[in-house]
Amino acid sequence: MRRLRRARGSGPGLVVILLTGLLLGLVILPGAVAAQLVTGTVLEAETGTPVAGAFVRIEGVRPGARTSFLTGEDGRYQLQAGEVENVSLIVERIGYERLVVGPIAVEYPGVTRREIRVSQTAIELTGITVESDARRCSLDEDEGGGTQVVWSQVRTALNASSWTGRRQGLSFQIMQRQRRLDPGDGTVLDETRRRVPALAGNSVRSLPVEDLVANGYVRTTEDGNFEYFAPDAEVVLSEEFLSQHCFGLRRGEGPTEGKIGLVFEPIPGRELPDVSGVAWVDEATSRLDFLEFGYTGLPYDVGTEFAGGRVYYEELPDGRWIVRDWAIQAPAIRVVQSDFRSPGSGRGMVEEIYETGAEVVSLTGDGFEWSQDLPTVELRGSVYDSIRGEPLAGATVRIAGRGWRATTDGNGDFALSNLAPGRYRAVLEHPRLDSLGLPPLAQALELAGQRTVVELAIPSRWTLLARGCEGEGRSVVGRVRSPEGSAPALPVRVVAEGPGGEELATGTSTEEGDFRLCGLPAGPLLLR
Repeated sequence: MRRLRRARGSGPGLVVILLTGLLLGLVILPGAVAAQLVTGTVLEAETGTPVAGAFVRIEGVRPGARTSFLTGEDGRYQLQAGEVENVSLIVERIGYERLVVGPIAVEYPGVTRREIRVSQTAIELTGITVESDARRCSLDEDEGGGTQVVWSQVRTALNASSWTGRRQGLSFQIMQRQRRLDPGDGTVLDETRRRVPALAGNSVRSLPVEDLVANGYVRTTEDGNFEYFAPDAEVVLSEEFLSQHCFGLRRGEGPTEGKIGLVFEPIPGRELPDVSGVAWVDEATSRLDFLEFGYTGLPYDVGTEFAGGRVYYEELPDGRWIVRDWAIQAPAIRVVQSDFRSPGSGRGMVEEIYETGAEVVSLTGDGFEWSQDLPTVELRGSVYDSIRGEPLAGATVRIAGRGWRATTDGNGDFALSNLAPGRYRAVLEHPRLDSLGLPPLAQALELAGQRTVVELAIPSRWTLLARGCEGEGRSVVGRVRSPEGSAPALPVRVVAEGPGGEELATGTSTEEGDFRLCGLPAGPLLLR
């Protein structure tokens, strides 16, 4: 007797492909004039550049379609507060610490405008301690810890992806695919592809989380087949999911080297089919790369290693996030009867693996266009410490207003890949600048072609000295030394005299013997 049990190849039970336009947008409707709005711009505190990809949300009000906003290239946000007197704004960015702004007094009805300046306090994931057996069944932000830090980056990316998926005015082209795979070596036995339009950023949608918690992620149908449900962004972000799972960290190895994983698994005692897996985050950039998952508590015990999937995320050049690609697999099980006189004596064999998935090919809307074929630019460069005369290691090089950043190696070199062409400002940050009393250094650059090369440097001692004379005419900088070549024991007064012996400017040397004379006229002079 043969009985084939498998996931349905294309039915809504496996995964729902969203092809309708029933989305919640953030366009102000005519009736919203009397609403209570909070609007403004998110800017970098150091450079004043508008920040793209900042997820701004209102705290203390009921979550809704208009209580959060993902900034674009202009850094603008717009939120609807409801009938309250005060609100606080939470600003979250990939790779940076979150910022709480407020409380802000608001009027009803009316529009409250608030400019938000964010400092570049980066989150470092490379130094986080990973304990493979440590699990936390709460992600309360007050508890802190490495798990909470990694979760904050995963959460920001998922929020941005969910927001993009609800945004009106975006048109997607999605390539759906169905495959049958050989369970032995994963060879594709056959495959069908179909290109379809969609009006959502996420081509995968799950059941409501309340349904999944109550009935499980895998269901047995009346005809003996199984239905599998994948967790989408809104499921993972929900309080129900967080309360039903424990979390920990894992350091990547092999294909995931350079990544840190947020591990999740059902709470002890969970008997219904559930999901466990890892959300992999790039250690250098703090970006969510992909989420892989499998199923626990399955109603069968054969081929469980073939049941699961992956969801890949991608940040677009303007700060939006999308589900770029996803796939979910399920085993087809053939039951072989060992004794036809005993109906329960059969054993199961995995005959085939069924896979369903989709990838975003392109999207357009709001004056924006993106596709897999658009050119990208690699930015390479080096950073030099002109004062010490050596390469500067451990410096952060970032692109103002974007989340793109890299750290220089021991040779002062850095590289950033998959950047969008355009004119930007590269910003250099390092503790050396702080010790010299200098702000982050910014340099304009244009990303074009396949590769752009830039050289950045901490200015020389003489350049820094001369900067103090800007706008005061000609200047002279130098260093006073004793006959033995050492710095003078006491400050030395330095005088610049004109040809007639008149005193033109005076200055006093520093502890290192450096001096600066400003506001000098053109012509010969004498220093004494």
